[in-house]
Amino acid sequence: MALIDQSVLIAAPVEQVWEYVHDASRRHEWDVRITRCSLLTDGPVAEGTRVRYSVRCIPGFPLPLTAHYAAFVPQRRAAIAFDDLPWWQLIESAVGAWHFRPVPEGTQFRSVFHYRLKCGPVGRWLDRTLFDRFVARETRRSLAILRRNLETG
Repeated sequence: MALIDQSVLIAAPVEQVWEYVHDASRRHEWDVRITRCSLLTDGPVAEGTRVRYSVRCIPGFPLPLTAHYAAFVPQRRAAIAFDDLPWWQLIESAVGAWHFRPVPEGTQFRSVFHYRLKCGPVGRWLDRTLFDRFVARETRRSLAILRRNLETG
């Protein structure tokens, strides 16, 4: 599996960062890959909660995806696994995790994305030349916006 691992220091308490990133209605405010996000499960977010995303893929054609929380440890760690990825999509499987660590300056927020592409050698070539770089860049952009939004209110 391939890995994207990015982190950012946010001058805000863990509780504030945790609440903001888990507010599905606000996900599009900081995650440049997401155009819409909604919970499919009633009640508070917990392990097993299902989520629907619209992901920027091709301009004008958002990609609908569903996922579920595979792990949920409040104010420490949350992980999602993507479900039912479309047969035509390049990604075979994907799991993302967020880690929250309190530090004297605020919160060390870490985003980790594990994925496997389809298409054997062609998929590996596409990953090395395009996909990995694109996802890493978009993750860095998203974390910078997250930081700015939380630090400037």
